[in-house]
Amino acid sequence: MRIRRPKRIILDLNAEVIVDGKSYAGFIGNISDDGIYMKILSSGITADFHPGNSVDLKFQLPAGEKLNLPCIIKWVNKSVSNGHSYSMGLKIHSAPQEYKEFLSGRVRL
Repeated sequence: MRIRRPKRIILDLNAEVIVDGKSYAGFIGNISDDGIYMKILSSGITADFHPGNSVDLKFQLPAGEKLNLPCIIKWVNKSVSNGHSYSMGLKIHSAPQEYKEFLSGRVRL
């Protein structure tokens, strides 16, 4: 059985993911020190999300800091029930200090 090591923090933050110069609006559902779960709802627009693709994730922390995180798509689930939606697991390349400080303020170590 595979066990997740990093503690996950449940959130609901608006975010934007940029793939190959195209921007898609979505929201972050949870975060950890090295990964992010996010969901993208695209009104009938089919996006080209594949594991291994590099993306830029842009969002604003509750305190107002705007972050741009370079990430790699680890997994993708696509749903076509009402338009298209994508759930994705992202691995963070290198988190900036603001992100680490945000995590340390929310996670008890």
